[in-house]
Amino acid sequence: MLIDELKTALDGLRSQWTGQWLGLPYVLSDCLARLQHDSNQHPKRERYHKLRRAAGGLALEVEAVHALMAHNGLEAAYHNRLHFADTLWCMTALLLACRQASVEPRLQDEQEMLAILVMVGHDFHHDGRVNQHLMEMENRSVTLAAPVLDQFGIAEDDLECMKRLVQHTDPTTVAENHSVALQRPFSIGDQAWLQVLANEADVLASSLPDYGESLGEALSREWAAKHADMARSVISPAGRLYFLEKVAIFSTPGSRRLGLQQLREMQIAALKQTLNKV
Repeated sequence: MLIDELKTALDGLRSQWTGQWLGLPYVLSDCLARLQHDSNQHPKRERYHKLRRAAGGLALEVEAVHALMAHNGLEAAYHNRLHFADTLWCMTALLLACRQASVEPRLQDEQEMLAILVMVGHDFHHDGRVNQHLMEMENRSVTLAAPVLDQFGIAEDDLECMKRLVQHTDPTTVAENHSVALQRPFSIGDQAWLQVLANEADVLASSLPDYGESLGEALSREWAAKHADMARSVISPAGRLYFLEKVAIFSTPGSRRLGLQQLREMQIAALKQTLNKV
């Protein structure tokens, strides 16, 4: 999957969002098809099927909860269903690119499904609030997702892994997450690298120049009522530079294959030049 194919998918989501939204389960189905997780050519272990059923069930619940929030005028301007959908397609692109870049004969289907499940639920019930303490909203998301996931008999180890992965999508943990993973060889079977994949997928759309401005404006609207200074900062050149340098970090083989580091560096250089002229 090339970066242009990802952009086509993200453009398609925006067309649906402003036209007729088909729903997060539909997006999940498209992503699983692109990953060829709709194929029955190879037998899968029960763990895989439990994770897949859980992803589908949680996608239905996320869609229902956030659609109700929207009906009541409470769905967040940035942390909304479009963001969930963006991260699903971004994870799909990263996983496909990691397959192409990896020396492993085949990345583990179960780990890929776990990565997809994390993105389905990572901002569940997010209402636009800013963390007042470490992992506040992330902990809320996993706590509220737990009863849904329990219905699918997921192993305790997988529930704990998902909990940790979602908790560490807190932006303040991102740099440390990358630092830990870079101490060891890449493998999707390594939870440290699975964490980095989740962090990359979470910010990938916002890191692209095609969508960075509109997503920054959405986040600004989300913060405007209670955090006016942050709202102004996030749409400023200095705010964009901070995001690219401190949060939109890319370390996986897949992100390199997609050219994300080069895109990031080009934007950073341009922003520094702009700020130096001020």
